[in-house]
Amino acid sequence: MVLMNSAPIYKDPEDLLLDLGITKPEEIDLLSIAQFCNAHVVVQPLNGIEGRIIGNASEAFITVNANSSPERQRFSIGHELGHWMYDRGKPFFNCASSDFKKWGIRELDPEVRANKYSANLIMPTSMFVPMTRREPINFATVKKLMSIFNSTLMATAIRLVEQGPYPSMLVCTVAGKRKWFCRNKVLPTFVWPIENLCMDSFAAELLKGLQKSANGTVGADSWVTLKGSEDYLVFEDSIKIGNKTILSIIWWKDESQISALV
Repeated sequence: MVLMNSAPIYKDPEDLLLDLGITKPEEIDLLSIAQFCNAHVVVQPLNGIEGRIIGNASEAFITVNANSSPERQRFSIGHELGHWMYDRGKPFFNCASSDFKKWGIRELDPEVRANKYSANLIMPTSMFVPMTRREPINFATVKKLMSIFNSTLMATAIRLVEQGPYPSMLVCTVAGKRKWFCRNKVLPTFVWPIENLCMDSFAAELLKGLQKSANGTVGADSWVTLKGSEDYLVFEDSIKIGNKTILSIIWWKDESQISALV
């Protein structure tokens, strides 16, 4: 923690929760946490944005969209607190819906950083990881965790893949092209998903039809271009968000391919 004109700076959300004595998911009250950090939250209808923050060195005002779901409002508060901790000194941020879809490996992007801060605050590792042990890496588990942490689907899916115990990826495609992805730490960093959806994937079927979700076993070469991937299988769980966006969890239930890579 760093103090700046009496307004604390917590770049690690776990330190913030520790200082507040928060040890359970149901105790993570974002309004109270923001107030502790000298950030005052207002919930009101917003046009074209999900949240904004205006502040100076010691005090900030956060506004979140009243028309959004309670889970999105919580994530928006956490996101703006991320700006408050990392971008203090800048006069304001207006954060559109597209900013909350910025994930992946661009660590220096202020919006990516704010999204990760919010995820770490709402689903802290110390609480989240124990709940993922022996849980399958799929959207059924995502929804279970969402109900515990009052979190959004996308943020929870990312958290499960990154913090879960098994080799997996979460891939976001828009109109059949990879937009971003994240991976579990067990998965080697040179394993990247293909740029364009393979027609053999469930995601490609969802993009063509009216169905909103599909899952099952597919060839690993449907998702990665590594030599020999056609000899291995992965579990794919895909859901459609809107008309063109697909979120796909790819899980190496049989870890033999990963063992062969490392």
